[in-house]
Amino acid sequence: MLPKRLINLIGTVLALGLIAAGLLLIAGPVFLGSFEVEAQRITVAQSNDLLAAQVSALAEQAADLPALESELAGLRRGIPMSAGMDQVSALAVKAADGAGVELQSFDVGATVTFAPPAGKLAEGAAEAPAPAEGAAAAEEPRQQVSVSIVVESDSGTEAADFVDRLRKGPRLLQIVQVVNTASSVAAVKGTTTVTALAFVQHP
Repeated sequence: MLPKRLINLIGTVLALGLIAAGLLLIAGPVFLGSFEVEAQRITVAQSNDLLAAQVSALAEQAADLPALESELAGLRRGIPMSAGMDQVSALAVKAADGAGVELQSFDVGATVTFAPPAGKLAEGAAEAPAPAEGAAAAEEPRQQVSVSIVVESDSGTEAADFVDRLRKGPRLLQIVQVVNTASSVAAVKGTTTVTALAFVQHP
């Protein structure tokens, strides 16, 4: 028969073993789960920080929206969705008045599909395919209209001022050619012929 002290020792060891097993079975998973919860907390915190940064960026963009809309409106005035040749003629008249030259003629050519300058395309833009046979020019998203403007001036300085004013108008014009014909008679004004392109952007 085992001594009483040995029996108590064995009982104590068994009790401690049961307690340790209980801790491993119950507290262990809880302890390990706390690591997973902490990892999830960190992930959520990082996600919240990212969302906060995105919201802040959107708020800044929203604050800039009126200025962007104003800039867009200006671009649309420069390249409208219709030919708007009345705007171009008004620009020519205003430029002539400002430069002190006399407007002699304003001729508008045909509206054709936009064609970049020879050998040049906008960066990153692909060359547009040829339109289908019989397609109307108005269906093309980008078009151009040739304009010929003839003025008479007392000097080359006035003629140059007129051309500069054409470039600064709200309606975008690409100056293609400027031809000055100087008069051989001092009392007769010189003639300047400006060939330009007005652009149209359809939606």
